[in-house]
Amino acid sequence: MNALLTLVVATGVYATYGRRDPPAVMDSVVAGKPAERAGFQRGDSITAINGVGVGSWSDLLARVSASPGQLLRFDVVRGAGRVTLVVTPEPQVVANVLTGKAERVGRIGAGPVNRFIRHPVSLGESVRSGWRATWQMGGAVIGVLGGLVQGTVSVKTLGGPIAIVGASVDAAKSGVESLFALIAFLSINLAVLNLLPIPILDGGQILITMAEGVKGRPFSDRTRDGLMKIGIALIAALFLVVMFNDLKALALRIF
Repeated sequence: MNALLTLVVATGVYATYGRRDPPAVMDSVVAGKPAERAGFQRGDSITAINGVGVGSWSDLLARVSASPGQLLRFDVVRGAGRVTLVVTPEPQVVANVLTGKAERVGRIGAGPVNRFIRHPVSLGESVRSGWRATWQMGGAVIGVLGGLVQGTVSVKTLGGPIAIVGASVDAAKSGVESLFALIAFLSINLAVLNLLPIPILDGGQILITMAEGVKGRPFSDRTRDGLMKIGIALIAALFLVVMFNDLKALALRIF
């Protein structure tokens, strides 16, 4: 239900506010990369690629990503004039944000301006965008958990109730859209965390049920009680860590 709530909220945000994308205007061109070699400059506005119109940076990125090693013709507005530039995206291997699988994509070495334009989207596109956002947020939470296990993410980065309140206040000040986006992110956090194999959580209950199925009979009440105590201890330890982080951050802000 937490995952479903995330999907509903994310879909509602897209349906109400539309898709927010940077315009197809270059703000940075990386030295030595295909964009610079092709003659692109900061401030170039891309209107079409291979004769097909480009409405936003997402459109540009999608076309470039799908064309590693393929020659692309860019129609560019530069100042008061127009130029046509030809560039071949260099192949790179990156992880798909939805599936985590390695994919071969094209990159030209350019970044967008730091401003956004809104594009109204249909209900169907809102659902698809909400679905993608749900998977991306879920993947981000799983990535953090994986980093904690591998030691690449510090437990000092974890926040608890105080951090959530602070983030909620900041989001509310930024507007209703930001607040609902935070609600969606907190909800998918709960969905993922509740599936951890800790006995007191749903993920732990699933694991215990599977173990009983393999064993062929239920665990004794004493065994179940012991497992629950372990789960409670782990959750209590996590709570102490996030509360310590919260109080430390609060004290640093005050003093």
